Amino acid sequence: MKNSLIIFLIFLYKFSAFAQNQAPDILKYGTELNSGDNFVKIVYDLVDNENDDIKISLKISNNGGKTYTFPVGVANGDIGFPVKPGTGKTILWYFPDTVSFNSLISGRFILKLVADDLHDYDIQQIVDQVDMNSLYQNLSFIQGIRHRTEGVQHLQEVKDLIENKFLQYGLNLEKDEFSYTNDDGSKYLGQNIIGKLCGNYDETVYYIIDGHYDSVGWGPGADDNGSAVAGVLEAARILSIIPFEKNIRFIGFDMEETRITGSRNYVSKAIPANEQLAGVLNFEMIGYYKDIPNTQEIPDGFNILFPTFYQQVAANNFKGDFAFNVANVASNDLKIVFDNCAAQFVPQLKVYSLATPGVGESTLDLRRSDHSSFWDGGYKALMINDGANFRNKNYHTATDVIDSLNFTFMSNIVKATIATLCKLAVPIHGIARPFPISEYSVNAPLISNNAKSKLVRVIPNPVSGNATIYYKVPKAGIVKLEIYNSNGILIKELVNTKLDAGEYESSIYNDVLNTGIYLYKYSIDKSVTESGKIVFMNK
Repeated sequence: MKNSLIIFLIFLYKFSAFAQNQAPDILKYGTELNSGDNFVKIVYDLVDNENDDIKISLKISNNGGKTYTFPVGVANGDIGFPVKPGTGKTILWYFPDTVSFNSLISGRFILKLVADDLHDYDIQQIVDQVDMNSLYQNLSFIQGIRHRTEGVQHLQEVKDLIENKFLQYGLNLEKDEFSYTNDDGSKYLGQNIIGKLCGNYDETVYYIIDGHYDSVGWGPGADDNGSAVAGVLEAARILSIIPFEKNIRFIGFDMEETRITGSRNYVSKAIPANEQLAGVLNFEMIGYYKDIPNTQEIPDGFNILFPTFYQQVAANNFKGDFAFNVANVASNDLKIVFDNCAAQFVPQLKVYSLATPGVGESTLDLRRSDHSSFWDGGYKALMINDGANFRNKNYHTATDVIDSLNFTFMSNIVKATIATLCKLAVPIHGIARPFPISEYSVNAPLISNNAKSKLVRVIPNPVSGNATIYYKVPKAGIVKLEIYNSNGILIKELVNTKLDAGEYESSIYNDVLNTGIYLYKYSIDKSVTESGKIVFMNK
């Protein structure tokens, strides 16, 4: 009996260890450019707790990291599958003659290594990261009149919030701008604010999660549609640190309250020609919840058009305690994925769904948000909502405030949507490390015939995760190494001590720094000897 128990415990331990398989990581990575033989030498350390065989992929951007679609061509060494974990791994990428030395080191060319142990990602672990406090804090800021003629200042503040959050999360910022003429003849510049998370295996396919950030001109719009914006930002916060196979775009649409103008402009003018839009998850009011009978109304005729949906609501005593998942028939497969993900990963969330014929011509109440622009354009889209004005009597009134909302319910809708995106865009159980091409090797960051006058090297730069600053002290003295932001404000003091002549290094992490360009200043005995830029990519 005792031996059987021991064997069982050993099995349980091994099973638990397997179930919690850790993703591989790439550390201490850098490059050495050989212009004479037209190759870039990439050196990296590959770590994996389980010592799994790893798939290593090389991706190349020639537009500063906006896309990684530049043809790799010939690359050999520690690349492909299988690659064993270890230090000093090497890849030689042979760049074509059409690419010049100067263009390689201009900053336009960014290399990205993707390490994948080919295990499935634990989607439940991702879903469980949704934080009600994060939702509440963002929505506390967002609520308030956000309209192009009323509440103009706060409208701009919310635009800035969305943009800054996308940059903070390391997303590629895109803007779809359009002009609109107000009733008084004045012009308004509409802006759909987009944060793009680049896929790592297939950048030809993308999915959207969105919500409109404008409100009516007479109400604070906490549920309509501040709840959606908070949900999109929370999804961006969580998913931006995970490498995915396909692209994801997080979008704040403008002017939904004015004939869904923003999303119509996006569909007609801004969908990338070289990418396939495979599905849209549109949030439209996701925070109102009532576990009380007869708090959910149903539009006239739904008992005939959608008998199954109607019977579900009736059997639930018309309580307003469910998420409403609306598709058109062409988007039915997308609806099924959402329903299944909610049932599997968020079983506490009740979801009732339906699919309307065509583009909803016969059910106009189901067209009243940005998803209908995509239906009209022939794209698959869902409207995920809380029943809107058929449940929330604060709709389009001054009482649509944050204290009327249920953040457990809101969190569960965000969780189900994140799980759906994971099923569609597919997370990679690994890491994606972008870094620029440099003429200096990671193994010799200071000693180089091409860099005798350079005292400081930051590797990698841009910084995504952590980096090492190598610095040379030509003579003994008081050495200071400081990081400043773009406004000249001191952010971090890395070194301030007396040092003998020699070569030193200091680690730097970007966990508390927003994405952006910073300046290092290096001085010896209070004399600024060198300064330079460090780009932080906080992902």
